[in-house]
Amino acid sequence: GIIGFGRIAREVADRADGLGMKVLAYDPYVTAEFAAQRGVTLLPLDDVLAQADFLTVHVPLTSATRKMIDRKRLAQMKPGARVLNVARGGVIDEEALVEAVRSGHIAGAALDVFEEEPLPPDSPLFDCPQIILTPHLGGSTVEAQEKVAEDVALQVLDVLEGRPARYAVNAPILPPKALEFMIPYIDLAERMGRFLRQLDGQGINRLEITAHGPLAEYDLDYIKASAIKGILAGVVADRVNLVNAELLANQQGMEVMERKVLHHHERYETMLTVRMHTGALTRTVRGALLHSGEPTIVAIDDLWVEFPAEGHLLLTSHNDRPGIIGSVGTLLGQRDINISFMHVGRRAPRGEAIMVLGTDEPVPGEVSQELEQLDNIRWIRAVDL
Repeated sequence: GIIGFGRIAREVADRADGLGMKVLAYDPYVTAEFAAQRGVTLLPLDDVLAQADFLTVHVPLTSATRKMIDRKRLAQMKPGARVLNVARGGVIDEEALVEAVRSGHIAGAALDVFEEEPLPPDSPLFDCPQIILTPHLGGSTVEAQEKVAEDVALQVLDVLEGRPARYAVNAPILPPKALEFMIPYIDLAERMGRFLRQLDGQGINRLEITAHGPLAEYDLDYIKASAIKGILAGVVADRVNLVNAELLANQQGMEVMERKVLHHHERYETMLTVRMHTGALTRTVRGALLHSGEPTIVAIDDLWVEFPAEGHLLLTSHNDRPGIIGSVGTLLGQRDINISFMHVGRRAPRGEAIMVLGTDEPVPGEVSQELEQLDNIRWIRAVDL
């Protein structure tokens, strides 16, 4: 069982397949088709935990993955299963792992990364002979060093033959005049990508970026890369930058398309549209620079609603009925969450509507769940920009 299905995880899957193992994976950001093309069955996390004889994690450490494998999830695993973590310390609850190993439920583990590094001398991990420990040096083998040298040589050959360097850390240089115009749109594109990821960014198979108006006269490579960066940052283990963004998107099974519409009849002369497709679901966000260059989202799923692309945001999709706005505001007030602004967009009176609230603090998940129980609420999303 593999948690996360990025580049390193796919290498692990190839080797496990070569050993005759059945490979299961959990990754909400890739599609089942993408995994199946590599001989891997994509399943919900609970199913992977219940079926895995060996569990290996390959995810970055974020607020969503911290102690992802905790006491409850270790208990879901097969008796006698084994656990590996060579990704990031903190993804596995070390105290819970020690308990599970000592009880015999987990037969053993191998860790190369830890919540605190170097590992403190009094760590209970040292007292478990069934747990193999390496000091974040598991990759420092003779073979790995040879591979690094080979990768460097291959990248030099790529550049000399006119191909892009796969792991470059510096981006191409734009002319000063173009750069001055593009910088705020580059920032806007990344914010829109982050917005879409938190709205419904799981299993994306196609991403479309459209520039409207004067923006369409410029090269969109930076815009495109920034939108991808916003979607993938914190999702893939690799650091996403303006150079490798499209490569990482392709590795996730994501098709990236760009369009330019110089002459149009939209509400805003210069506008950016980012549309993502996740199987049967399509999400669209539109953005512009308003009020002296402030990055602003101006539409969600073609419902026009204008709000700053920053801070703590709470979105409600609901049926436009009397009392909805008041009910949401009252519940937030009861939970001591202060509202800084509110904007509403709707298709027609008493039809589909979307409300965006700015809040002074993040909205906890349990409060979002309470809001979803209100009458005429379709869905709730808490977004941090």
